[in-house]
Amino acid sequence: MAPLPPRPDKDFAVTAGVAVAFATGLGGVATVYGVWRAVGGFLDRRRMARWDREWEHVEPGWVTRYGH
Repeated sequence: MAPLPPRPDKDFAVTAGVAVAFATGLGGVATVYGVWRAVGGFLDRRRMARWDREWEHVEPGWVTRYGH
């Protein structure tokens, strides 16, 4: 039977734990930011579409009223 490699010491375990925690936290923040941007973009598109529909209704009266 071949000899086993030496076990990692406590410092390595702590460093690996901190690295995993940092990567997990960064991934969580990136996910929340991506969802925030996606929802914001969706709501902005909805608001702009509604604004366009309302403007199509209002604009003809403004053109005839102000002579543009």
